[in-house]
Amino acid sequence: LKTRWSSFLHGTSEYDAFTAYDVRVTSDAGASYNLIRNDRTRLQLRMGWGTMREYGIPDSEWVPECTYGFEFSHKLWERHKLTAKTDTYFDLRDYTDYRARSDAGWEMRIDEEGHLSIRLSGIHRYDSTPGNKKPSDLTYAAQIVWDF
Repeated sequence: LKTRWSSFLHGTSEYDAFTAYDVRVTSDAGASYNLIRNDRTRLQLRMGWGTMREYGIPDSEWVPECTYGFEFSHKLWERHKLTAKTDTYFDLRDYTDYRARSDAGWEMRIDEEGHLSIRLSGIHRYDSTPGNKKPSDLTYAAQIVWDF
Protein backbone atom coordinates (compact mmCIF):
# COMPACT_ATOMS: atom_id res chain seq x y z
CA LEU A 1 0.00 0.00 0.00
CA LYS A 2 1.06 3.59 -0.54
CA THR A 3 0.17 4.74 2.97
CA ARG A 4 2.53 6.83 5.07
CA TRP A 5 1.30 5.14 8.27
CA SER A 6 2.71 1.97 9.81
CA SER A 7 2.95 0.28 13.18
CA PHE A 8 5.95 -0.83 15.22
CA LEU A 9 6.77 -3.36 17.90
CA HIS A 10 10.07 -2.98 19.71
CA GLY A 11 11.82 -4.73 22.57
CA THR A 12 15.26 -4.51 24.16
CA SER A 13 17.30 -6.09 26.89
CA GLU A 14 20.43 -4.22 27.91
CA TYR A 15 23.26 -4.81 30.34
CA ASP A 16 25.61 -2.00 31.31
CA ALA A 17 28.16 -2.34 34.13
CA PHE A 18 28.23 1.45 34.61
CA THR A 19 24.53 1.88 35.51
CA ALA A 20 22.66 1.52 38.80
CA TYR A 21 20.70 -1.51 37.47
CA ASP A 22 22.00 -4.88 36.29
CA VAL A 23 19.64 -5.44 33.35
CA ARG A 24 16.92 -3.25 31.78
CA VAL A 25 14.11 -4.91 29.79
CA THR A 26 11.72 -2.83 27.67
CA SER A 27 8.92 -3.38 25.21
CA ASP A 28 6.80 -0.87 23.34
CA ALA A 29 4.44 -0.62 20.39
CA GLY A 30 2.73 2.16 18.51
CA ALA A 31 2.21 4.00 15.25
CA SER A 32 4.67 5.70 12.93
CA TYR A 33 4.23 8.23 10.15
CA ASN A 34 6.59 8.82 7.20
CA LEU A 35 6.77 12.60 6.98
CA ILE A 36 9.36 12.46 4.18
CA ARG A 37 9.85 9.38 2.03
CA ASN A 38 11.67 9.53 -1.30
CA ASP A 39 14.67 7.93 -3.00
CA ARG A 40 17.23 9.98 -1.02
CA THR A 41 15.61 11.10 2.23
CA ARG A 42 13.41 9.49 4.84
CA LEU A 43 11.99 11.07 8.02
CA GLN A 44 9.76 8.89 10.14
CA LEU A 45 7.98 10.04 13.33
CA ARG A 46 6.69 7.56 15.89
CA MET A 47 4.70 7.44 19.12
CA GLY A 48 3.58 4.58 21.32
CA TRP A 49 3.25 3.01 24.74
CA GLY A 50 5.12 0.30 26.53
CA THR A 51 6.68 -0.91 29.72
CA MET A 52 10.14 -1.08 31.29
CA ARG A 53 11.74 -2.90 34.21
CA GLU A 54 15.23 -2.56 35.71
CA TYR A 55 16.55 -5.64 37.51
CA GLY A 56 19.20 -5.48 40.23
CA ILE A 57 17.82 -2.43 42.05
CA PRO A 58 15.62 -2.31 45.16
CA ASP A 59 11.85 -2.21 44.55
CA SER A 60 12.14 -3.24 40.90
CA GLU A 61 8.74 -3.10 39.17
CA TRP A 62 7.24 -2.78 35.70
CA VAL A 63 6.92 0.90 34.74
CA PRO A 64 4.30 2.05 32.18
CA GLU A 65 5.85 4.34 29.57
CA CYS A 66 4.97 6.65 26.71
CA THR A 67 7.49 6.77 23.88
CA TYR A 68 8.08 9.07 20.95
CA GLY A 69 10.90 9.52 18.51
CA PHE A 70 12.08 9.99 14.97
CA GLU A 71 14.31 8.26 12.47
CA PHE A 72 16.10 10.14 9.68
CA SER A 73 18.30 8.99 6.80
CA HIS A 74 19.69 10.83 3.83
CA LYS A 75 21.62 9.33 0.95
CA LEU A 76 24.50 11.70 0.15
CA TRP A 77 25.90 9.79 -2.81
CA GLU A 78 25.36 6.35 -4.31
CA ARG A 79 27.23 4.54 -1.51
CA HIS A 80 27.12 7.04 1.39
CA LYS A 81 24.29 7.65 3.84
CA LEU A 82 23.80 9.74 7.01
CA THR A 83 21.45 8.45 9.70
CA ALA A 84 20.06 9.81 12.97
CA LYS A 85 17.42 8.66 15.39
CA THR A 86 16.18 9.53 18.84
CA ASP A 87 13.77 7.72 21.12
CA THR A 88 12.48 9.23 24.37
CA TYR A 89 10.63 7.25 27.04
CA PHE A 90 8.53 8.90 29.78
CA ASP A 91 7.24 7.24 32.94
CA LEU A 92 3.45 7.65 32.68
CA ARG A 93 3.22 8.04 36.49
CA ASP A 94 5.86 10.82 36.67
CA TYR A 95 6.83 12.78 33.52
CA THR A 96 10.02 14.09 35.19
CA ASP A 97 11.32 10.50 35.10
CA TYR A 98 12.46 9.86 31.52
CA ARG A 99 15.28 8.47 29.44
CA ALA A 100 16.45 9.07 25.89
CA ARG A 101 18.66 7.31 23.38
CA SER A 102 20.09 9.08 20.31
CA ASP A 103 22.17 7.52 17.56
CA ALA A 104 23.82 9.34 14.65
CA GLY A 105 26.08 7.84 12.06
CA TRP A 106 27.59 7.64 8.61
CA GLU A 107 27.29 4.49 6.53
CA MET A 108 29.24 3.50 3.43
CA ARG A 109 28.24 0.52 1.27
CA ILE A 110 31.32 -1.56 0.39
CA ASP A 111 29.94 -4.20 -2.00
CA GLU A 112 28.17 -3.96 -5.35
CA GLU A 113 24.97 -5.74 -4.26
CA GLY A 114 24.51 -3.31 -1.37
CA HIS A 115 24.37 -5.83 1.46
CA LEU A 116 27.66 -5.04 3.22
CA SER A 117 28.47 -1.64 4.75
CA ILE A 118 30.81 0.08 7.18
CA ARG A 119 29.08 2.24 9.80
CA LEU A 120 30.65 4.81 12.13
CA SER A 121 28.31 6.17 14.80
CA GLY A 122 27.92 7.83 18.14
CA ILE A 123 25.27 6.82 20.69
CA HIS A 124 24.11 9.12 23.49
CA ARG A 125 22.06 7.75 26.39
CA TYR A 126 20.41 9.91 29.05
CA ASP A 127 18.57 8.80 32.20
CA SER A 128 16.92 11.39 34.47
CA THR A 129 17.06 9.00 37.46
CA PRO A 130 20.52 7.40 37.27
CA GLY A 131 20.82 6.53 40.97
CA ASN A 132 24.42 7.06 42.05
CA LYS A 133 25.72 6.88 38.46
CA LYS A 134 26.14 9.63 35.87
CA PRO A 135 22.96 10.52 33.91
CA SER A 136 24.61 10.90 30.50
CA ASP A 137 26.73 8.42 28.54
CA LEU A 138 28.29 8.74 25.08
CA THR A 139 29.73 5.78 23.19
CA TYR A 140 31.22 5.40 19.73
CA ALA A 141 30.96 2.44 17.39
CA ALA A 142 32.60 1.16 14.21
CA GLN A 143 30.58 -1.66 12.69
CA ILE A 144 30.38 -3.89 9.67
CA VAL A 145 26.69 -4.17 8.73
CA TRP A 146 25.12 -6.89 6.63
CA ASP A 147 21.60 -6.09 5.35
CA PHE A 148 19.42 -9.03 4.43
